[in-house]
Amino acid sequence: MTSTGKEELDREQLESQEQTTASEEQRRETFERQTAAHEEERETEEQRERSEEQRRETSGEQWETHEERQRRSPSPRQARRIRMFVAAFFMAAAAIVLVVRLSEQSSVLTLGVYGAALILCGVVIELSRRGRTRLGMWLLVAGLAAVAVADQLLRAG
Repeated sequence: MTSTGKEELDREQLESQEQTTASEEQRRETFERQTAAHEEERETEEQRERSEEQRRETSGEQWETHEERQRRSPSPRQARRIRMFVAAFFMAAAAIVLVVRLSEQSSVLTLGVYGAALILCGVVIELSRRGRTRLGMWLLVAGLAAVAVADQLLRAG
């Protein structure tokens, strides 16, 4: 290679390095601008929330906004788990009451009523697991009310 060819190669490499450095600097500046804009946006949001809260406190406003209700309410996944635990609790309670009632009086009707309650709680757990939480809770409430009425009838009769 000749010295002029070497010089051209060195010059090209130097220009390439300068372009790379310039593009890195541009990316860094763009990132810094975006970060600053994001922080400014977040600070503006926080200031707006604080001013809204202060306005509500001074005006004595009692109503919640939609966002506040959403923050407070559980997510769908949490709601499913809560309802599954509620159904499991009632299933355990039904099993305990079944044992107590059978020790007092052994009756096929008692076994049937509390067996149905156990099955109902299992169905509600499965419905909640599949996302049908409202239907499951309605069934649980209606079923437990029916069990309570049937238990009273069994004890009276």
